Amino acid sequence: MKNKWNKIFNTLTAADQELRSYIASCGNAVKMKAFVKLWESLKTDANDIDAVMSVDAVTVNTPFKDASVSETWSTWKSYLLEQHGIVMGSRSERAALDLLFKWSDGNPEKAINIVNYAMAFQYRSFFKVTEKDEKIPTSYESDNF
Repeated sequence: MKNKWNKIFNTLTAADQELRSYIASCGNAVKMKAFVKLWESLKTDANDIDAVMSVDAVTVNTPFKDASVSETWSTWKSYLLEQHGIVMGSRSERAALDLLFKWSDGNPEKAINIVNYAMAFQYRSFFKVTEKDEKIPTSYESDNF
């Protein structure tokens, strides 16, 4: 993408120079032809950029009503950018919020714990945290040792 932008910038700079040269020459037809050629190239490059640019963003509404989840979500997006260089697109964000809502059973505290766990261990994504039973196995016999 950067190469494409550099190409457009270089073409735009060259077109600007040709236009200035045309104006300075009081309307020389050869100078105008060179400018028009560069201008057409610039339009083609701009259309190419349109083809690879992302689509319009969609509106992202959190399914959670709790403000603390919104704050944690904002922190999560900042974390992704800072730690992993990831910018979350609107469609990805919407899907992630829906999944977080599902995995947390709509419980704001559980949702915050899921996100905080992922950040604490520097994960690139979050996942459903399962709760293990803390019971001691029934086959455990302390006298056997």
